[in-house]
Amino acid sequence: MFKIQLSLLIISIVLYKNDAIDYRYHNYSEMTSILQDLASRYPSKASLVEIGKSQGGKSLLAMALSAYAPNQHVLLRPEVKYIGNIHGNEVVGLEVLLYLIEYLLTSNDTLVYQVMNRSRIWIMPSINPDGLEKSIYGDCSSATGRYTLNNIDLNRNFPDYYGATLSSSIRAQETSAIMSWLANVSFVLSANFHGGAFVINTPLDRYYVGRVSTSDDDDIYQMVAHSYINRTKQINENCANEFMNTSYVIRGADWYEIVGGMQDYGYFNYGTIELTIEISCCKYPESNLLASYWDYNRDAMIGHLLQAQRGVKGLILNEYSQPIPSTEIMINNRKPVVKVTSLGEFWRILLPGTYTLKVLYRGFQIHSREITIQNSLSPLNLTIIISSSTYLPYMNMTTAASTTFKIRLSFLIISIVLYKNNAIDYRYHTYSEMTSILQDLVSRYPTKASLVEIGKSQGGKSLWAMALSAYAPNQHVLLRPELKYIGNMHGNEVVGLEVLLYLIEYLLTSNDTLVYQVMNRSRIWIMPSMNPDGLEKSMYGDCSSITGRYTLNNIDLNRNFPDYYGATLPSSIRAQETSAIMSWLANVSFVLSANFHGGSFVINTPLDRYYVGRVSTSDDDDIYQMVAHSYINRTKQTDKACSNQFTDTGYITRGADWYEIVGGMQDYGYFNYGTIELTLEISCCKYPESNLLAGYWDYNRDAMIGHLLQAQRGVKGLILNEYSQPIPSTEIMINNRKPVVKVTSLGEFWRILLPGTYTLKVLYKGIQIHSREITIQNSLSPLNLTIIISSSTYLPYINMTTTTATTIRSVKSSSSNIFINWKISLSLIFLFIYFILINEN
Repeated sequence: MFKIQLSLLIISIVLYKNDAIDYRYHNYSEMTSILQDLASRYPSKASLVEIGKSQGGKSLLAMALSAYAPNQHVLLRPEVKYIGNIHGNEVVGLEVLLYLIEYLLTSNDTLVYQVMNRSRIWIMPSINPDGLEKSIYGDCSSATGRYTLNNIDLNRNFPDYYGATLSSSIRAQETSAIMSWLANVSFVLSANFHGGAFVINTPLDRYYVGRVSTSDDDDIYQMVAHSYINRTKQINENCANEFMNTSYVIRGADWYEIVGGMQDYGYFNYGTIELTIEISCCKYPESNLLASYWDYNRDAMIGHLLQAQRGVKGLILNEYSQPIPSTEIMINNRKPVVKVTSLGEFWRILLPGTYTLKVLYRGFQIHSREITIQNSLSPLNLTIIISSSTYLPYMNMTTAASTTFKIRLSFLIISIVLYKNNAIDYRYHTYSEMTSILQDLVSRYPTKASLVEIGKSQGGKSLWAMALSAYAPNQHVLLRPELKYIGNMHGNEVVGLEVLLYLIEYLLTSNDTLVYQVMNRSRIWIMPSMNPDGLEKSMYGDCSSITGRYTLNNIDLNRNFPDYYGATLPSSIRAQETSAIMSWLANVSFVLSANFHGGSFVINTPLDRYYVGRVSTSDDDDIYQMVAHSYINRTKQTDKACSNQFTDTGYITRGADWYEIVGGMQDYGYFNYGTIELTLEISCCKYPESNLLAGYWDYNRDAMIGHLLQAQRGVKGLILNEYSQPIPSTEIMINNRKPVVKVTSLGEFWRILLPGTYTLKVLYKGIQIHSREITIQNSLSPLNLTIIISSSTYLPYINMTTTTATTIRSVKSSSSNIFINWKISLSLIFLFIYFILINEN
């Protein structure tokens, strides 16, 4: 019996041990598995991203961590990063960064809570996995494994700001990946971890001018470096004496000069405050020391991340609430200046004091103010509004001042020719031609257009959607509504595809006032063809047959979406195209939508079938009638070939009152996401003569633009707790209307409403936790709310949806608060049996 008891006890301990990241070295494959496992266990707080590939083809993985929305940038939430193992044989950094990732995801420590709720932390344990694989355990000082597979020292491979020659003329793949990452994420604060000494290295890494090793921000660097050292529990005894006189902090050039270092590159090009931290005297020490290295550095690593909350942050916008391109921030006369992001954001870590903040546009000062920074981990938060008349005079200052009449005339002629050649002509376009047009437009207007592959058709064709906005078309912006248009759902209904191509070009090129409003106040997604395989099979001039209507595997896409009440669909197969759209809707919170069809002239609103009795009206029928009539009233001319059919209804019908369908796209979007979507039948003939296309575009252009503006009606806002955190599992209900509208992971909501007074209710897991009366005006400026709800209001309901018979899921470890998965549950069961056996004895 003793042997059985002992075996059970050992199994329990082993199972517990295996769940935590153990204190040993991990190879690249094991590191990857750990990161993938953590990302799968904590999807709401962790997002694993491949930044690029190593020379040997290994993924350069970075984990993005935050208490909410780790997979996207949030306005004014600072981005911070840690990188390890830039030299493949300096391995301690990799391990402590793995432990840090786990700790940030599992700990209830107060500082961890602050870091995770106030920033997004990127951690790349290894930037040099090829070198890691070649390095030698126990090797304290050699260069084996230091370099990449093609023998490049990554910390000598970044472009020198003043153009000095690098040790290698080859740009390593790893270097290029990091450079691209830095260009796309505006990092405020950073550190990279090395081994072979015990010291913190700050810029400058070389004497760029004379024998000066101090940067203009040396005061900031000294503060953050000493803050790290002061939190380090114990120095590394073996080599500590070398830097004792400098308190273990040194400017790089005063130690030894290097050209092409990563920290100077990030500082000079992006204003990132980055430290190079040498944390172990031995490069690849014995594994029994790893627990100590983690213990010595843990508090310092977390404390360092909080330094991103010092100083000032804010927005630079014009009078239309638009970001101003080509803008930078200068503090006093310090260099480098800090680039303002495409969303208008800026951050600047500063010590307490009074400073002059200058806003530069293309190098010209357009604004200045005095700011006072407190000794606080809450940055000064500014929104600076600058009139466009202030910076527009400098818009062309970089062009040559003297231009001749001949050059001007030449450019004028070229412009006319290019405009003519670039315009989308009034004819039908094949899938290949459509793709080329979209790719051409995105290359010509990269600041306003982003082309995204939503998925693939059954035949392997890309389902393209163009995202359009006056700024940041490639990302979601807080409280900017997302809208969409879809065409060619039935492959033989082709007019929608063409008018949507014309609309994309018009939105990118027109100076129309309404276009300006739409592009500046929303992001518009346009998918010209949802069924490119059907398009390829359809026949020119075919007004009424079904040739080309279906997908390649004979599925009607507008009968293929899950029915909200579970009715059986015509096909048991979910089309690839349907799945792609469903995934898109799950990831983008669309407020307003329309899909374009042919074969009639009418606007079809929900409900598409009689779900309950003979009722065809939704709870939002007033909204649907308003947006539908708004579209019709802007349509210049009806399609007379079939317009008599719906004259009595004003060319608007509820779907079920026309004919019932099961599995329609508009009802799916409405019931599941609250999207207000119209189905627009805009041509009596499904594939009419091409000489009619200009007319169809002219009839619908103003209506299409006007429809997009309806997203600005009603109410929008944020639902947050007292810590400015979004509240998960939250929905908005207006009066008692259904469907309710889901609040996004950032806490946002939108609700199109007609003028009037309503009761707005906030539901948490279906339970009402807040209510207020709101009044909506007849305006294209929505009521904007920020609703703060105390966590004590909703925390009592946090487990309401879980089963009542709950099993033990987690315990706290005093050292690391490690999440306990099924292995631990099993180990506890073994322990329970063990104690029963003891009692029986």
